[in-house]
Amino acid sequence: MLMDRFQYVQRVVLKFWQRLRTEYIENFNEKVCAVASTQLTQLLNAVKARTEWLDLLTLKQLKELMHTGKFYELAV
Repeated sequence: MLMDRFQYVQRVVLKFWQRLRTEYIENFNEKVCAVASTQLTQLLNAVKARTEWLDLLTLKQLKELMHTGKFYELAV
């Protein structure tokens, strides 16, 4: 169950990254892409490190945090 939640968050973050890259980053150079990619990896690692915290949230709450942009602040 806990891994299912982490995988869900991972999918949401990756979808966000793909949309961000498509809409904004393709116009920048490769260094910008590399930095953003590193930040995404750090975010996912922070999420994984806080699986106990994630276990306390419902999937709906996780999705709301992602859409409001507060998830990153809480995850790191």
